[in-house]
Amino acid sequence: RTPPSRPQRMAKKKRVKQHKVWRERKQRRDQQRRRSSLTHLQPTSLAARAVASSRSASSGGGGGGGDGCGSGRLWVTNYTSRQSILVVGDGDFSFSRGLVQHRGSGRLLVLTAYDSRAVTLAKYQVAERILGELEKADASVFFGVDATRLDRTLPRSEDNRIKLRKGSMAAAFDRIVFNFPHTGKQRVHLNRNLLRNFFASAKPWLKQGGEIHVTLKERLPYTGWNVEEQATLNDLQLKVKLDFDPDEFPGYHHHTTDPTAVKFELDRHCLKTFVFVEKQ
Repeated sequence: RTPPSRPQRMAKKKRVKQHKVWRERKQRRDQQRRRSSLTHLQPTSLAARAVASSRSASSGGGGGGGDGCGSGRLWVTNYTSRQSILVVGDGDFSFSRGLVQHRGSGRLLVLTAYDSRAVTLAKYQVAERILGELEKADASVFFGVDATRLDRTLPRSEDNRIKLRKGSMAAAFDRIVFNFPHTGKQRVHLNRNLLRNFFASAKPWLKQGGEIHVTLKERLPYTGWNVEEQATLNDLQLKVKLDFDPDEFPGYHHHTTDPTAVKFELDRHCLKTFVFVEKQ
């Protein structure tokens, strides 16, 4: 049998690649249709969502192994325009921009980065354009905010209010969001400390009934950080664990704030948002 020529091999590779792209697009469209068809059936409480999600996983929705990956993606993280939301550690603000589109408004959004404005603009080419879009949406942006020291680094007035682009608000939030926290170093104890110190810092900023959302990959080494244990040490308890779908936040691309850190790939089958509330 005559082996295929180089053009034939290249053509075959191209067909395989095109088929893969088509299959991924079809899967995304199918997921969107399933979510749309289930909208009128969705439980309103997060507790009900947790029950539904666990039932979906136990019924074999998606397979998956002991690392939590591949479970049924039925209930996803959701935010509304009525909620006051603090976002910490958003490197290039692409999640923040996606959040504005997700909830349809920049009102009551306080969006922060650990870096200074100058460093942020130097690190991320898209940052200047995104910041302009956030400004037009009336979202409030702050730089140099340390998620583990909010009391010292998040600006507020003497009467404990946060100045927004339009008006001000009490220094308390319905939701505090930290996506993919990481020290930039592959050291379990350092990342455990980061989570524990973040929970201690964020808890006083919650409204009554408010929630802290931490999104992580549910696989090693991230499962070794024991996020639930770090929350428990700060008198917080897990309310529910939801799927995190980057497509819910248009234009979101994860970037590590440390340019020397190991490149982080979003494996959407393993992304979970842990929702914590104060212990009752």
